[in-house]
Amino acid sequence: MSLFQLKKDALLAVVCFVLVTCAGKAPEEKAVEDSHYNTQENEVILKIEDSFYTNSDFKDYLLLTVGEGYGEMPDLSLSRMLDSFVEEKLLLEAAKGKGMFLTDEEKKAYIARLSNEFKLSERMIQKEVKIDTLLEKLLIEKFTLGLVEDISVDPEEIREYYSSNKREFLQNEQRRVSQILLKTEERAIEIYKLVKGASEERFQQVAREESEGVEASRGGVMGIFELGQLPVEMDKVVFSLKQGQVSQVIESEYGYHIFRVDEIIKSAPLPDKPDEEISSKIEMKILNQKINEFMHNYQDKLKSDLDWNFYPDRLSFSYQRNEYE
Repeated sequence: MSLFQLKKDALLAVVCFVLVTCAGKAPEEKAVEDSHYNTQENEVILKIEDSFYTNSDFKDYLLLTVGEGYGEMPDLSLSRMLDSFVEEKLLLEAAKGKGMFLTDEEKKAYIARLSNEFKLSERMIQKEVKIDTLLEKLLIEKFTLGLVEDISVDPEEIREYYSSNKREFLQNEQRRVSQILLKTEERAIEIYKLVKGASEERFQQVAREESEGVEASRGGVMGIFELGQLPVEMDKVVFSLKQGQVSQVIESEYGYHIFRVDEIIKSAPLPDKPDEEISSKIEMKILNQKINEFMHNYQDKLKSDLDWNFYPDRLSFSYQRNEYE
């Protein structure tokens, strides 16, 4: 994977996180003291420099971000979405201030990509969300990617992280498990007598013939599991068995189970130096952290440098301050 793609993937993840959680110093700090405004869609709720944004613009943002279900969201969730909306528009204003724009080719390619991904025509896209709203998001993405293009991860940083966090890359012990599932305890006990101590092939044969579980057609093979991936009661049983051992009849809400541990896969020792796969994961993680920190700091700077005002009294819901800022 190229460093550019790593940065783009990291940026998309971080920008989503930043815009949702990095409401920084709440817009409420810049709120005017006017009260009892109407909550009509054309009411201005945000002013940044010479740009104005209304309740209608926020509605488009919600529709694009969370879909039509936004109408059922509680005030607290809407407040955090509003924080994200403000952060996004601050970035948009910064992009415009730097002379950033989209070419006709970028616009056409973006609409074509949306049409392909969501199987929508351009007319349908425009009907659901204002086309300008979509293009503004693309401009913000382009601008932000330019901001972080010089952020990189040195090989030494990867080695240091690996050396200090080796346990993070240990693979837990896994177990390949098969089961026979039956509806009655009586029949389950009869089948248990047939398969107790049976080989893997014999167990799978009986599973195909007798099991009523969805995996019966593949010999009762459930898959490979780590501790904690199965329901608690099943976990206790499966991870108490030795390789090749068959459990006694176990009751659950699904029926009566007979488990067999076909293989125990021990965790492999880690290499002294990270391999390519591990290095790539570490690089992405460090890159995410660096971009995250940079974007938080950059947005704090925008809030100080730009002339902006937020009008919570004009919203159609009760804005609630972010208690984690």
